[in-house]
This record gives sequence, C-alpha cells and structure tokens, in this order.
Amino acid sequence: MSENKSRNSEKIIKESNRMAILNALRILNETTIDEVKHFTNLSMPTVRNVISRLMDENAIVRCGRSESTGGRLANLLRINGKYKYSIGVYFDSTRINVILANLNNDKVYSCKGTCYPNDDINTIKKKLFSLLDEALINSNIIKDQILKICIGIPGFIDRTSGTILAMSHNRSWRNVNICDIISKKYGIETVLINNIHMCGYAEKLASFKNTTESFIYVNCSEQIQAALCFEGEIFFGDNGNSGIIDVHTYMLENENTLISGYWEKTLGSVISKTIFIKELNIDMSAVDTKYSLLMRSADFLASKLLQVVMFSDVYNIVLGGPYDKSCILLAPFVHNAIQNRLPSFLSNSITVKASAIDYDDEALGGCAYITNLFFNCQ
Repeated sequence: MSENKSRNSEKIIKESNRMAILNALRILNETTIDEVKHFTNLSMPTVRNVISRLMDENAIVRCGRSESTGGRLANLLRINGKYKYSIGVYFDSTRINVILANLNNDKVYSCKGTCYPNDDINTIKKKLFSLLDEALINSNIIKDQILKICIGIPGFIDRTSGTILAMSHNRSWRNVNICDIISKKYGIETVLINNIHMCGYAEKLASFKNTTESFIYVNCSEQIQAALCFEGEIFFGDNGNSGIIDVHTYMLENENTLISGYWEKTLGSVISKTIFIKELNIDMSAVDTKYSLLMRSADFLASKLLQVVMFSDVYNIVLGGPYDKSCILLAPFVHNAIQNRLPSFLSNSITVKASAIDYDDEALGGCAYITNLFFNCQ
C-alpha cells in the first residue's frame, strides 16, 4: 500500500512540474531554460528533464537564440501552438460563431451561421453540427489533438452538468444537455459557459494578454451583462450565471435606428424571455436627440455599473457588444455619468473604453478558456 502511495505521489509531482513549466513557457513566451528555472523555482536538473520530455512530445520547440550578454548564447524555447487545439462556439440572438484555435490561441479556422428565436432545437443542432463539421474538415485537425469544445450560451445554464436551463431569445432550448449531445457526436469533451464570460475571456486575450489585470467587460445589447475579471481570472458565480446586471438599455445600431430591449426573470423559476425588441425609426440628424439618447443610455448604464465597481473594487470598464460603433459613442458618456455620481478621488481612478474584440471573434474567448483549463490541469 505504501509503495503504491509513493508511486502516486511521484506521478503527481512529475505532472505538477510538467504543467508548471508549460505554464511558465506560456507566460514568458519565447524564453530560456534559465528563465524558466527562475520563474518556477524548480531545480535545474528537473527543468532540463521536463523540457527534454516536452520537446520529445513536440509540445515545445526551439525558436532561436537569446541576445548576447557577453557569454554563450542560450536557446530560446516556446510553446508549440500546433501541439493541441480547441474550439469555441459563441451564440447570441442571431449568430452562431465557431473558431478553431491552436494552443497559443491563434485562430486557425473560423465559420459562422445564423440562428433565430423561432428556430426549434433540431434546427439549431443541425446548424451547429454543420459549422463544427466545416471547422474540423477544413482545418485538417484530427480530433485527438483537440482538447475540448467550449459552448457560450446567453441565458441560464448549469455549468456543472453542461445543461442549458433556459436560452434567452429561444424558448425551445430548455433543459438541453448540450455538452452531452456534442460529446457523444464528436467524441470530444465539451464544456458550457455563459456567453458573457466567453466575451470576458476574448477581451482579456485582446486587451490584457497574459497579465493579471482586473476589468469589467460589459455587453451592451438587448441585455446588459458584465463579466468580471479579477486579477486575471473570470468570475463565474456559483454555477456560471453571474453577469446579468439589468436588461434595459438603449443602443444606437446605426444613424437612424434605436433599439430598446428588456429582460425579465420570472421569480422562483429559471424561465427567461425577451419581452420585446422593437425598432423605432427616429430622426437622428437632430443633434439634441442623439445627445439626449446617449445621455439617457449612459446614465442608466452608469448606475448599474457602479454597483459592480463598488462590489468588486475594479475600475477598468470595457464596453462591448454587437454594436461596436455605439460603444465607441457611448464610452465617454458613461465615463462622464460615472464621474458625476462619484467623489473625484474615486471617479478619477475609473477608465471606460470600447472593446478591442473584433466582431465575430467572441468565440476565441471559448478557446482561451479551454487553454486556461489545460494549463491549470483541469
């Protein structure tokens, strides 16, 4: 018994060292063995042995020589992006976006489709499978190289079981174990998160890279949702449903259209529904009208965001969502509205900017989440 226990302990230590060195290489990017040693605090023999095995697995590769400091040039090492891959799938009210990325979160293949509130579950499954098939076939990546598939869904989820409890904008998606469905069809482990958290990972990738910066990503569309990234980690809540701030907002889709949306959670149940999404054609050429709408949107959003800011003590706010132009217009108004509600010593610490996520790249956040799981042995 004690011999088996010792073997298990040794195996755990070896795996822990392996992942510590892989994680160091991910954070340090192109680096040397000496730098990995200092970063991990592991002994040089351990670092050399683990790196030798990782190179045999093709998990890391040489990528040149370090700059000369008067001594012998050291080999530079980095993660081999082609070692493993991941797939992110992002849903919103009208889009299904699929991205297949390598271990460095570089996009390898992407495709997209449409979905509508009146699509039944079989229709959406057919569209989703078609997109996944396209990504797998056209990328020429074998399934064994894919770590996981990550699905990002708007609405209420059970992240532990991989079940969609209630998908906003589509009433046919109730109590659907999407992870089980996809895993059985493709033989690839599948995980489920809320789409706002997928956006949070995508924003971290686009704006904050491998830093431990804290920020609040806000999705401004029919709903107001926020992903809280605290010291480099996205906060999911107990079961993946943190993030709904409120659901009434006004956004300018273009120069002539105002979209207003509203979200309702029925008390004591998991039913969620869109009460209305309507377009009101108005004359946006009138500067006073545009200014008034922006002020109204910003003031409402600021009041909700301040609750998150005060709760989390995070002062970097990123505005995103499907209407990029609107977020760029809205950002300074939100910043001013927040400043008007706070004493100067607090308001001067707050920054508000538009998202750096490219349109249709939200699914890359799912790939980043999977990569994060891999480097943290989950």
